[in-house]
Amino acid sequence: MFNEVWRRYRDFFYAKNMHGYDWNALRQQYGALVPYVAHRSDLNYVLGEMVSELSTSHSYIEGGDFEMPKRGQIALPGATLGLDRSAGRYRIAKIYRGQNEEELYRSPLTEIGIDAREGDYILAIDGEDLTADKNPYQLLRNKANRPVQLTLNAKPSTDGARRISYRPITTERNLIYLIGSITIAMPSRSHQWTRRLYSHSDMGAAGIREFLKFYYPQIRKEALVVDVRGNGGGNISQMLIERLHRELLGHFLRSRF
Repeated sequence: MFNEVWRRYRDFFYAKNMHGYDWNALRQQYGALVPYVAHRSDLNYVLGEMVSELSTSHSYIEGGDFEMPKRGQIALPGATLGLDRSAGRYRIAKIYRGQNEEELYRSPLTEIGIDAREGDYILAIDGEDLTADKNPYQLLRNKANRPVQLTLNAKPSTDGARRISYRPITTERNLIYLIGSITIAMPSRSHQWTRRLYSHSDMGAAGIREFLKFYYPQIRKEALVVDVRGNGGGNISQMLIERLHRELLGHFLRSRF
């Protein structure tokens, strides 16, 4: 496998001079480590080190004939939990607002009929007492495919507590992304500039999706600012430019008399 990877780069790398590196010498240098490989992850590491010598992006080494154990899914509430050490209880520190009209951005604790508030203490999960010595996510493990019940209260006691049931999600990544999505500047009625969402660098699939959602409803604005500082890469820049470059070529209007 090591030799095959080396040959593929030798034969198909876009620059015949291999960016000026001695590819034969690099084969000898890293090939000396192959006898010490004891696991496929070891081999991937050696291959990655060899390929990285070429100093080119998007040259990935991953996968192989080994498996990772399946992780149990967590019944996530779409919120950040914090520990109140003085009370010995966990609280809902922040609820991710989401956009519940899209399943991709559904935030469980903001759905209709669910009375959960930031600052509430989580006294129990599915009837099991939750105290400071327990990990709340451990109590949410392997419950992702069914409703989960929380016992909540504005104070760290069961007196006056209420129970709510939410439909969990298995990742909060999309909700966190939404918080930092594309900046859309909107003038408020007081003529002060406000931001619907905070700025976030993204030039991937999620970025083009959010661009399409927010760009077209505001197409009559005078200007658009695209800030790509700190951008981690992506492949949609051409798509953005193509859409911004479009010109109106025709219009169809049907009238009834």
